[in-house]
Amino acid sequence: MGVYEKEYEIFYQNVDMFKNLSIPYLMDLFSDIASSQSEYINLGVQYQKEHNVAWVLYKWNIEILKNIKYEDKIKIRTMAYSFKKFYAYRTFEVENSKGEIVATAKSTWLMIDINKRRAIRIPNEFCIGYGSISDEQLKLEDVTKFNGEKQEDIKVKYSNIDCNNHVNNVNYIRWALDNTPLEYIEKREIKEIRIVYSKEAIYGETVEVYTEFNCDKEDIIGLYKFNHEDTELCKIQILFK
Repeated sequence: MGVYEKEYEIFYQNVDMFKNLSIPYLMDLFSDIASSQSEYINLGVQYQKEHNVAWVLYKWNIEILKNIKYEDKIKIRTMAYSFKKFYAYRTFEVENSKGEIVATAKSTWLMIDINKRRAIRIPNEFCIGYGSISDEQLKLEDVTKFNGEKQEDIKVKYSNIDCNNHVNNVNYIRWALDNTPLEYIEKREIKEIRIVYSKEAIYGETVEVYTEFNCDKEDIIGLYKFNHEDTELCKIQILFK
């Protein structure tokens, strides 16, 4: 299959208080184009449902090179980079109307058995359908280890749940930004995001939010951890420059 491309326009409801494309919505667009490619090659939601499988995200590395603004028209390109047993690696590239690359992303995905809620070896038909450009694992940077200070408890609600019956991955970046001092967001720009998803959260559970903020010369590194009881669900690292 190779590279898959889709065009998007940035509307008012997609931007933040500075009229920049919001990070959660950018991640929604990445998920949308990945799903669109799956549908295009007839390996989409219905096929996955019939075979009791689903894609879930494991890791993100996202780099913001230039802010995407309200009313911008962008192209997003994605492709399957490689498949290694249980892991699928996918890359993304965002181009603005001037032909500038304004964001890139690398991601790691797992395929799960939706009945057993366990990762499975990726079936061959998916590897063939998507194609790949490499036989090698795509290296993604991890989140720095930290302890953090507890900020709040969040009760998982109906609006947090997606069609895989767990908290949609984008909720965690929303919760991270909601637990960031506003001055960091007002005076700086988000340039890098690293995310690792470890376990799923489901309706009715309580998610505990922990944060830590460190100075690196003139930059701020935000570290976020989301737990349910003693189980780590997700951790995030954001670079504010």
